[in-house]
Amino acid sequence: MANSRQHVPSACTRVETEGRQRPLELRYSEALTLLLDMALESAMRIREMYTLERGQIDLERPTIFLSKTKNGSKRQVPMSSVLVAKLTAYGGGSELHLFRWWGGNPDEKALAKITSQPSRQFDRIFQAPASARPSSPGPCRWP
Repeated sequence: MANSRQHVPSACTRVETEGRQRPLELRYSEALTLLLDMALESAMRIREMYTLERGQIDLERPTIFLSKTKNGSKRQVPMSSVLVAKLTAYGGGSELHLFRWWGGNPDEKALAKITSQPSRQFDRIFQAPASARPSSPGPCRWP
């Protein structure tokens, strides 16, 4: 019986496109990695994450304090030990903001534009395996 496992290229490794291999390069890759980790570890919305100020994060009481959510209310988000470690190791952002691509402008149009930027980057990450040719024979299929 043939092996039923198919090769699935990773978005984080080299992918073969147009007969050559190249790494998937993302602008703000360290920040995007943290943003994705935060989403998985905290279930926060993308806008809640990228508008975070460093003062909203309490690593000693592993909690993120959101002053305004989508519903207009305040809430506290508990952090896992994994997220605390990743936030501690993160070297990006500015003195005030956790992520550099938001400068503090609360204008709705500015926020919508900024929300689309990391969304497009995540789309690139998840589309890369679908568009890449596998380096081993066989179709590229998700298990």
